[in-house]
Amino acid sequence: MPHPPGTIGVPCGESWRYAKFGVCLMAVDRPPGTIFNCQVGANVADNLNKIVAAMGGDWLWMIGDDHTFPQDTITRLLDRDVDIVAPLCLRRAPPYATV
Repeated sequence: MPHPPGTIGVPCGESWRYAKFGVCLMAVDRPPGTIFNCQVGANVADNLNKIVAAMGGDWLWMIGDDHTFPQDTITRLLDRDVDIVAPLCLRRAPPYATV
């Protein structure tokens, strides 16, 4: 059964920090009708609030502009059929503590 459309929200500064993020974002599989909302500015909390206020569809995926991800990420997340999925984020250098 196909998944419903939703919103991909990206809070960022004046530009994406990592080129590979843009490559992943352009290639990610998403249900037809899914919208992108990129909020630009130094106030991350304000950017996130604007994304939520303008959300369209049945789900919202917020992703920072410093990540890479497989093309099927959204499909795999939606396949879980749960209300919330939150990541466990680790630091990039040893001892790789959670943040």
